[in-house]
Amino acid sequence: MRLARWSSGFIAQSKRLPRVELVEISVQNRDERAEEVAARFLGTDSGCEGGTGGSGPSPEKTQGGRGGGQSGMKGRWRPKAKLSPGPEAEPNFDPPPRDQKGVLAMGKASYGQLGRGDKGLAETSGDPIGPCGVDGQIVAASCGFDHTAIVLPESLLLCGRNNRGQCGRPTSGRRSEKDLPDFSEDVALPQIPHGLARHDKVKSVACGGDHTLVLMDNREVWACGDNSAGQLALGTGAPKMSSSLLPCATLQSAESVAAGFKHSAAICKERLYLWGANNQGQLGLGRRQNSVHEPVLVDLGAPVRSCALGRWHSLALTVTSVVFSFGWGRFGVLGQGDFTDHHSPVRVELPAPVYQIASGAVHCGAICSPKRQCFMWGRGSLGRSGMGSEANVMTPRAVPGLEGLAALALGGDFSAAVSAVGEWWLWGKNEEGQLGFGSDRENRLVPTRSAALTGFRHIALGDCHALAFR
Repeated sequence: MRLARWSSGFIAQSKRLPRVELVEISVQNRDERAEEVAARFLGTDSGCEGGTGGSGPSPEKTQGGRGGGQSGMKGRWRPKAKLSPGPEAEPNFDPPPRDQKGVLAMGKASYGQLGRGDKGLAETSGDPIGPCGVDGQIVAASCGFDHTAIVLPESLLLCGRNNRGQCGRPTSGRRSEKDLPDFSEDVALPQIPHGLARHDKVKSVACGGDHTLVLMDNREVWACGDNSAGQLALGTGAPKMSSSLLPCATLQSAESVAAGFKHSAAICKERLYLWGANNQGQLGLGRRQNSVHEPVLVDLGAPVRSCALGRWHSLALTVTSVVFSFGWGRFGVLGQGDFTDHHSPVRVELPAPVYQIASGAVHCGAICSPKRQCFMWGRGSLGRSGMGSEANVMTPRAVPGLEGLAALALGGDFSAAVSAVGEWWLWGKNEEGQLGFGSDRENRLVPTRSAALTGFRHIALGDCHALAFR
């Protein structure tokens, strides 16, 4: 059995630090081939299929399995890597030229997750392109499995796959993750979700597998999409999905939110709350459980600064620079040196201080140590770890030559880091063009500089697509 994976939209934020020196690869811009859209959907599976159901793989079936990153693999999903903010203040970037776009999207596009409407519904785009109708300052963004969320000063826009209402628009709920796009339900252009009033202001957003969490300006948490494992926190007996934003039960005064494949998290007054799927112990409650429909406090013995959720695992960072992991343990994703599952939080050994944590589907990372190095661990196939090989990394290891960093973001099978001067380095899977290197679709086993993203401050990585913004 091959591993199903997930990638959540993680957001990286850059800060002023020493320049990183690695090999530079130029980006070749190619003309879009939008006219091929409809024909390419017929009879052809996309290279990045939807996720499996809520139950995780049994250890017996996954140990020693082949790498899950093969093109055309069924039932994959990755968690959106959520980047936690570091303690330093942002640097002063030079303003971009007026003719440069403030937001660029790249990678898988078949469900409309790049927000290009019916002019950009090709299967993939290796050339970074701007979503339609997104102008001005972007406050925050997140990428899920196949959907995207963009926070503007006065609105929230969602686009992409909407088979479970994750874009906050009407849907039948009958399509699975493996079904082809249907633009009577999927959202090709960024749209305001149902349930959001014009006067409602949004602070941040987190896209999960097929659900979306929205942190309002008043610190309330709202959600839409798949609720089959209780990941919307609507309480026991709630519907299995919601195509409109609804307030989460008992969650108030939230400071941040994070979304995994089918589980969710919020930090409220420096306390960590988790809910949703717990079939692999990813909620850290000391046991397995199919679903938890209301937020549960997880005590880590110290105030919590940030969290990041993966496919079937979770990470948390305390204010004392201690990182904890829990959940499914295959491929060394918990950083413990083995394949053991842990249903309660266990400490990940990293050099202090720890500035940021991030999680992909089955790989994790952190910015830590006085040199602000990039440490990675977990599954190594397709180059996720940036170590120059596809071997699993069982305990945290520093990526050679990558230090002095401001931020880190992890997607499904790919990763990104940024220097203080706005230079981006990407590595991992590139079959859908998610690294933004134009027609070059080769995977990268080591960090490779992206000229197209120079000067951007933030990036959100999804399963097979990414969004960079200033």
